[in-house]
Amino acid sequence: MHEEASQESVTPLHDLSAVDLIAGYRGGQFSPSDVLEDLLAHIALWEPRINALYAFDPDGARATAKASTERWQGGQPAGPLDGVPVTIKDNIATRGDPKPVGTAAEDMTPQKADAPPAQRLREAGAILFTKTTMPDYGMLSSGLSSFHPLTRNPWKLDRNPGGSSAGAGAAAVGRSLWGVTPKSPRPARVTAGSNTRRTKLLARRAPPGGPVKSQACVIREAFVAVAAAGFAAMLPISAAFVGTSMETFNRLMIFQNWI
Repeated sequence: MHEEASQESVTPLHDLSAVDLIAGYRGGQFSPSDVLEDLLAHIALWEPRINALYAFDPDGARATAKASTERWQGGQPAGPLDGVPVTIKDNIATRGDPKPVGTAAEDMTPQKADAPPAQRLREAGAILFTKTTMPDYGMLSSGLSSFHPLTRNPWKLDRNPGGSSAGAGAAAVGRSLWGVTPKSPRPARVTAGSNTRRTKLLARRAPPGGPVKSQACVIREAFVAVAAAGFAAMLPISAAFVGTSMETFNRLMIFQNWI
């Protein structure tokens, strides 16, 4: 698909939906390592300007992507998200990383184990390559943190994105693929500015016509498994769920499961 398209119409690997990534892996068009390297190059361009990431681990991600690439080459992916790069918010524990929850006052002891959302993502094969910034204890709608540098809005760099998931929103709009954030206790969130649209993450049944599920349904269910642990998935690409372009949804939608 990418080889046949003109140079102008080729979608960058870091801009593909999870469905397209998995289809590309399965068809041998590109590998998780290819996708990660494209994404890292994009991050190198944008991260110095937006300060969205924390505990960024490109070397660890490369090792994870290499293992994923080998699984796909052997026809044995680990799960429905195998090789899909994912960010995860500062306050969701990931083994080996401190959890500052946005504040300079927090103990920086590395976490001994993954929180359930991180564990579900790893089980599904996702590449957790970085965490994202947040304000102190997630309590400031401004997004300001006493620990993290000021996160900037990719659409307007002289402003910040606001919200308790400031880094996740900025990274998503800046095309760092998927990000996971804890469920908000409030129905309203301020993330990545006024262009953000919000909707609920709903588990849909497989399409009629037989027992074989579509790839979109399989990927959807993998993220629902993350949400079922009491968390919400923030996804910059809606095509994995509704088959529409990112532009249709102003580049970012937040899928929230209120349980």
